[in-house]
Amino acid sequence: MPSKSNAQILLEKADKKANSSGGWFTSSSSKYEEAGDLFQQAANAFKLEKLFKEAGDSFAREAECRELCSESNEAANAWWNASKAYKKGFPDRAFRSINSSPPANPNLD
Repeated sequence: MPSKSNAQILLEKADKKANSSGGWFTSSSSKYEEAGDLFQQAANAFKLEKLFKEAGDSFAREAECRELCSESNEAANAWWNASKAYKKGFPDRAFRSINSSPPANPNLD
């Protein structure tokens, strides 16, 4: 059985963090923030491996996490990164991800 790549390991950690119930002393916002960071790291690792669909999927999951913790500018950047990754062979997904991006709010962040 082949060993898992760094990107796959990061993706599993991100999924686990996003799906965790949290705890008594953790907020759901920080859970999604941490999961978003892990999805971003996984996406960048997939890009280095030239696995652009997986990179796009990971950036899209990051964007969803950013939206859940009200980080609209970061979510927009993640959707944009997903679109760029999908552009390398999945134009229909690139179009969908760029259209999923919420308009950036210049009054936030």
